[in-house]
Amino acid sequence: MAAHTRQLERRLAGVRRRWRIAAAAQGLLLVATEAVGLFLLYFLADLLIGRAVAIPGKVRLTMFFVGSAALAMLFCRHVIYHLVRPLPDEQIALLIEERSDEAEGAVITALEVGREQRRGL
Repeated sequence: MAAHTRQLERRLAGVRRRWRIAAAAQGLLLVATEAVGLFLLYFLADLLIGRAVAIPGKVRLTMFFVGSAALAMLFCRHVIYHLVRPLPDEQIALLIEERSDEAEGAVITALEVGREQRRGL
């Protein structure tokens, strides 16, 4: 029975890896969208304010660093976080059961039974 438990845990690890990749890709797309929005916002501000008053280089540089810091923070929040956060086997099993009509609690039950057998209960 231990072989089945190890096989289940390997499959859960594969699902976990694919979920992390998908979540990171989705986060990267979100950061790219936010970067385009930030660029358009700065472009619009430069266009509107630049017509009335010449924007000094220090202000433009400050805007660049603030925008870069915001994008770095968003990158960490939307991409890095999903790559490093812990995802326990139970959560992965629940994700599988949520998307599969046939599972009906079988994955989480198999995981719990395998752990109980390993503990000797």
